[in-house]
Amino acid sequence: MYPRVLVDLKKINQNGIHISAMCHLYGQKLAISTKLVLGNSEIAQIFEDMGVDYIADSRVKNLQKLQKIKVPKILLRIPSLYEVEKVLKYADVSFHSSLSTLKIFQQEAEKLHLKHGIVLIIDMGDLREGIWYENFEKTNQCIEFLQESNLLEFKGIATNITCFGGILPSKENINTFHNLVLKIEQMIGKELEIKSFGNSSSINTLELLQGVSNHIRIGEAIFLGRETAQGTSIAGCVQDIFTLEAEILEIECKPSLPKGIIGRDAFGNVPSFVDQGFRKRAIVGIGKQDIGIQNLSSQIPGLEVLGASSDHMVLDIETCEVEFRVGDILKFNLTYAGILSLFTSNYVNKIMIK
Repeated sequence: MYPRVLVDLKKINQNGIHISAMCHLYGQKLAISTKLVLGNSEIAQIFEDMGVDYIADSRVKNLQKLQKIKVPKILLRIPSLYEVEKVLKYADVSFHSSLSTLKIFQQEAEKLHLKHGIVLIIDMGDLREGIWYENFEKTNQCIEFLQESNLLEFKGIATNITCFGGILPSKENINTFHNLVLKIEQMIGKELEIKSFGNSSSINTLELLQGVSNHIRIGEAIFLGRETAQGTSIAGCVQDIFTLEAEILEIECKPSLPKGIIGRDAFGNVPSFVDQGFRKRAIVGIGKQDIGIQNLSSQIPGLEVLGASSDHMVLDIETCEVEFRVGDILKFNLTYAGILSLFTSNYVNKIMIK
């Protein structure tokens, strides 16, 4: 059934082993994020088999699917107050930035008689979630509360970069993180179990992280074989793990300029067109409900993606050397955002290739 995403499991294993070795070489325990693949258990099993240190995800529902995976699990996104019980049941560790939320976690942990690890997330300048790094008073309040708890265990601190503000890892923010770690360790009188700096954007700065961070969260570097700071490929990794296949539903020769008065399209935008005369066009069975067209590219020279509605994607195939027919299957390369959208769509089949 089409459309579908092909996932090469051998290549995931290849990238996973390579990235894991890189991280361990510089003293980083590896938490592999499965959020891109919606906590797919078959993919997570690969990571368990290769000896990954942690499985991480931003959604509790994904972690819930992975209870048979015997690896410590981390909830990356700061939790909702409406999912506290599930977080305690399905995650071993969760990230926090609010004392009021920690108090509710303590109350629920007492009801369930469950122990749970806590990592405080610190905002180093990317301006997404986290306690602002200069606000040590708030950080200290959270730590003092956790030290008095009998069920919530303070594991350490983490910071997030690149994801919202695009802030890159640097000597400056790594040094600032290190100073905060040292200050906290001096205050509590012991070394932090988790000192987690960054994600796939930090792959090229692992040497700088040695002795500062001991934990890193990685997703895209494994799944797409590239670091995310500059988008460059990682030597020793492959970049073609995921492929979209979509079926041609129609082939017609039509004008390149719509006929009539142009208004808003199905998504509220006013489209513009260039008159190139009559062109051969193909319709494939996938649309914006499944993926944004900016997040895919054709593997066929000469094929141009013209646009899409909810359920149809329109292609110009006029200059393609291949003679297509209705029912033919077209292949597309994908970005990180494209893979995430396709895995989220219930209308796209996910095929694991062993």
